[in-house]
This record gives sequence, structure tokens and C-alpha cells, in this order.
Amino acid sequence: MIDVIKPIPEESEQAADESYIDTTKKLWEIWNGLRK
Repeated sequence: MIDVIKPIPEESEQAADESYIDTTKKLWEIWNGLRK
């Protein structure tokens, strides 16, 4: 299980956003795959 919700230090905010976007895209790919 991936713990997506974490307190994020501001200096790593951009990297965290990129990681969150990557995770979201992967979840969407999995979700879309399940719906087919």
C-alpha cells in the first residue's frame, strides 16, 4: 500500500508534486485497465 498523503517540506514540494502526478497517472492506467 502506498502512503500518498504525507506532510511535505516546502523545499521538496516540486519533487513531491511530480511523484504525486506519476502515482496518479499509474492509478488511472490501472483503473482504466480494470474498466475495459
